[in-house]
Amino acid sequence: MAEANRLQIILLKGNADDKLYSFKELTDRPDWETIRSDFKRRRDDDTPGRLEKDFQTWLFGKGLHNPSDQDIRRTNERLALFGPDFIRIGKVKSGKDQSGYKVEREFPTGVFKEKVTRGNRLLSTEFVDLVTLNRNGELAVIEIKFDDPKLEVIPQVLNYALFFHSYRTKLTPLLDKKLACETAGRKLVTYLVSNTFHNKFKSVWPYYSQPNLEPDLTIRQVIMGHMPDTKHPFEV
Repeated sequence: MAEANRLQIILLKGNADDKLYSFKELTDRPDWETIRSDFKRRRDDDTPGRLEKDFQTWLFGKGLHNPSDQDIRRTNERLALFGPDFIRIGKVKSGKDQSGYKVEREFPTGVFKEKVTRGNRLLSTEFVDLVTLNRNGELAVIEIKFDDPKLEVIPQVLNYALFFHSYRTKLTPLLDKKLACETAGRKLVTYLVSNTFHNKFKSVWPYYSQPNLEPDLTIRQVIMGHMPDTKHPFEV
């Protein structure tokens, strides 16, 4: 926030300044910081609060942990609810089918000292709703909210963006394996998707989402099901 808004923010650790990271320094992680090399599949019904979970399951396709090309295309088609960045994925302009992009659900965050164990935890584990590629072939990190108009959702999605930005190099082998494609060098875009937002959202959001600040810190608000009232450039 300091760099994005030209603010002077000072943190103190005891009587000394605790210097803020720059965007570049965030990506310069020490070798002893470790992330997961793999993770177990999450079940379709393993958390309370069914609305978001059921919607996520519908988007992904229940039980589709080893999807066929047809299953992948179906999941991609459902992601069109998230706007122009996700329409007509899996199709080329001629109308011929492609395989589309794999979608990984409930992707865990978390950083550990040397070994991935509970006692070595440095950053807490959260679960990002969906990770995939968007229409432009960019790495898409998607957080979905339903009837949750709290301003706290903004720093939450920023934390996800910072995690993927900071640990992108360490994450690349895991992302390549889960999405079955090369992900290094792809632009990172993080999406906050909801059907409703806090009435002060517009005044707070710009502090977290300055455009063209850093290529890997693009954060976009998506109103579920909303399409701009203009002809889309991908229409054929």
